Amino acid sequence: AAEEIEDSRRGDSLAIVGCARSLGFDMSQFQGESMDHWTFLSLWEKGDKGYTEDKQGRVRAVKFSFFETKDGIPYEVQFLRKVEDLTFFSNADWYEFSTGEYIAKMTQLKRLEITALGLTKIDDDFANLKNLEDLELVANNFNDLPDVLTPENFPKLKKLDLSSNRRTTILDMST
Repeated sequence: AAEEIEDSRRGDSLAIVGCARSLGFDMSQFQGESMDHWTFLSLWEKGDKGYTEDKQGRVRAVKFSFFETKDGIPYEVQFLRKVEDLTFFSNADWYEFSTGEYIAKMTQLKRLEITALGLTKIDDDFANLKNLEDLELVANNFNDLPDVLTPENFPKLKKLDLSSNRRTTILDMST
């Protein structure tokens, strides 16, 4: 059985490694290194806006890029409880993905970017992300504007970028 991912810096490390494995994201260059040296993330430090003592040394922002997944957003992402900035960028295999249930548990997120993953749907529970200020869903496969994207669901949203989405199947050229 896998080790339990606790709400701590160690838990953040396990969640990052779990996400990386699920995504096929190469972390080999960081093997044996402390999270302090992982260049694809940043940690909370005194002086950061929104900093509290319980966030010290925890993951503040993470960017997974150039990966290959057939499974979408990993289960382990929900355990990154102090992250306010999350990016998934450039999946090599485009399938029809949904945002899934796990990311919706990250209610502290302020910025979320999911670019070129292959999203076709946003789950209704995505509306739990009430603190989002910046949402970028660029270069995915949305055929329509997702119904969940309303001002009521995202009261703090200042930026929404849905550019370069493409239709995968066109049955009626009038749309």
